[in-house]
Amino acid sequence: MARLLFACLLLLLLLFQTSYCKDTNPCAPSSCGNQTISDPFSLHSDPLICGNPLYTLHCEENTFTVLYLNSRKYYVQAINYNNLKIRVVDAGVKKNDCSSLPDLSFTPDNLDDHRNPYTYHGSIFHTLSPRMARLLFACLLLLPLLFQTSNCKDTNPCAPSSCGNQTISNPFRLDSDPLNCGNPLYTLHCENTSTVLYLDSRKYYVQTINYDNLTIRVVDAGVKKNDCSSLPDFSLTYARLGNPRSAYGIFTIAIRRFDYIGYPYTWFQYKKTRSKWFPKYKPLALSQMMTFINCANPVNSPLYVDTGTCLNGAKYSNVSLSTHSYVNVGGMKASDLMALCSLERTTLLPVKDYQNMTFKEIHSLLEYGFELSWHSSLCGSCSTICYMDDSYHTKCTGWQY
Repeated sequence: MARLLFACLLLLLLLFQTSYCKDTNPCAPSSCGNQTISDPFSLHSDPLICGNPLYTLHCEENTFTVLYLNSRKYYVQAINYNNLKIRVVDAGVKKNDCSSLPDLSFTPDNLDDHRNPYTYHGSIFHTLSPRMARLLFACLLLLPLLFQTSNCKDTNPCAPSSCGNQTISNPFRLDSDPLNCGNPLYTLHCENTSTVLYLDSRKYYVQTINYDNLTIRVVDAGVKKNDCSSLPDFSLTYARLGNPRSAYGIFTIAIRRFDYIGYPYTWFQYKKTRSKWFPKYKPLALSQMMTFINCANPVNSPLYVDTGTCLNGAKYSNVSLSTHSYVNVGGMKASDLMALCSLERTTLLPVKDYQNMTFKEIHSLLEYGFELSWHSSLCGSCSTICYMDDSYHTKCTGWQY
């Protein structure tokens, strides 16, 4: 019986592999017209985890591959993946029309900035004799060594940055760092010695970055220390931070990685647990939901924590709170919402037992901040679910590509 079950499951695996192969590999090469777009390039319409964001191309009319250099438009003529070159034409230059002119001025200075992902220096050797090319190469090789001796800091543009007491290292970067440093999806900002993360253009102060367990702890910019009347400036829900699913190892081939795409941060991390037959991968919550509720009448329910005098007269946008304001921690069903009550705002809190806590105690944890995971930055090669082992290393449940 066990052998029969194993054979059936193996057959299912092969069927899934055949029918879902294309869907479970969102980073397969794209195409636009006659151009093949492959790593490190990606099309603007590709999943965010595909390619390097610095090498994003655009496809117009499903025919023309477009590169924007400093917001200037160029048509891609060819990409040579062997010699690492891309050939482009100014959008103003027309075929067989000698009266057409480049739309834009362009000089080597446009590519001299060390933050620019493209350079023109690869073409310089085509105009030199072999002897001069070798001499120039030797000189260029010597220059970095001299700079490294005299000014080590300047020759390592991707050394960790700092803002206040925060160390900013890969995959994170400050917006003032060179473009080739870190991952643009994890760009932070330094404002008056405070490290700031913008989630959907909403401002959060970074409290700490843990490079060991791949988490970042943030606080809504509207929440003030030791001020229980301060409110989050923004609503934040799980839906903005990924869609987890529990899965058994042998069936994960049918689970699309699109649950991760578009979410550089998640409120969970997948962990591996044991089941009777196969490993199981369950999302482990790092943060939980907190909801602010406004009621016309007093409510007596263990799900509702009275805010007391803290939030009397407070406002959510243009909505004034009545004298009956509450919070719920841990989530609630639609049936839990009492008559004449409305949900005003949601945010996240640390995972904890909030039973019997007062609102002031809950608010102190709101001031502490909530954790998000950035482990998806290391999941680019996973075909399905990416989980964290006991040493906080990312691993794939299915194959890697």
